[in-house]
Amino acid sequence: ISRDGSTIVARGENGMLNVRRSDDTEFRPIPGTEGAYDPALSPDAEWVAFVQGAGNLFKVQIGGGPVLPLATSAFQPHWYSQDEIVYAEGGSAYVVSSAGGTPRDLDVSDANAPFMLPGGRALLGHDGGDLYLHDLSTGERTVIAEGGAYGRYLPTGHIVYGDRSLQSALSVPFDLSSMQVTGDPVPVLPSVRVRNNGQTLLAASENGTLMHVRSLGGGGSGLFTFTWIDMEGGRTDLPLEESDPTAPRVSPDGTRFAYLDEQEDQLWVYNLLTGERTQVTDGEGQFPTAAWSPDGSRLYHSGPDGGGYRWMSTAVDGSGDSEAVSYTHLTLPTNT
Repeated sequence: ISRDGSTIVARGENGMLNVRRSDDTEFRPIPGTEGAYDPALSPDAEWVAFVQGAGNLFKVQIGGGPVLPLATSAFQPHWYSQDEIVYAEGGSAYVVSSAGGTPRDLDVSDANAPFMLPGGRALLGHDGGDLYLHDLSTGERTVIAEGGAYGRYLPTGHIVYGDRSLQSALSVPFDLSSMQVTGDPVPVLPSVRVRNNGQTLLAASENGTLMHVRSLGGGGSGLFTFTWIDMEGGRTDLPLEESDPTAPRVSPDGTRFAYLDEQEDQLWVYNLLTGERTQVTDGEGQFPTAAWSPDGSRLYHSGPDGGGYRWMSTAVDGSGDSEAVSYTHLTLPTNT
């Protein structure tokens, strides 16, 4: 959402970024943004920066025009001034000119979802556990909120952020001149989707308008489940309340489905006939992409390999070791 709350950019079911102005009645696609993610509007809301593929940062005018490259290996951009964009790369934070050029390393470790404070003195980030403030002049780091992530400063003198355990957005008063928290956190939205890695599906304008994806695991559980819908429209809620499942893939015979448990970062198979749940992978975190073999005996999935990903094949009953399908290093798979 733009700073004045008048423009919204969101990824749509068409796999593109879509824009809607306050005087429009519907979203319209932005050409050249196929497969785009991590959108960030410019301060004047005339441009949007976005990521495609394995971290290629581009910008385009929201009304359409040429797509211009800005950086590589870039994720989670924040267009904090008309001339500069901060983003995460390889665990650090970088700044690149909005006109392109050589990025500048800010020497900030564990810089997830970096957000530059007004004036450029410090930035907010989260390290997978806590929301912190990093003073760029001294290198000093201060915890803003334990368990917090995806912090955003508002000109009202507050930092709004996501809390995964609560699946909520909270706000804490913050004095920009002293860069100090001045009060206790309070809940702002009781049901906001906060993913396992801290990614919070929340956007805030400077006029106080908040946009968010509602968490179905609100009320403190932070957990999700699946619903099976048959061809006649019948619905059955499946008993997977003790997990955080995503990316279901139904077996060829329709009796099972594979999914990623985001709490454990492992692939599981659920049997619709017996209710049995079987863990397929056991190792480093998996990426939520999987496909069944034609006979339903194995799952093809992507697994980590030396900083990249490669395709693996694993028996659905969890027996034996995973086998490499290809030794080619892959970029992170996308929805395309």
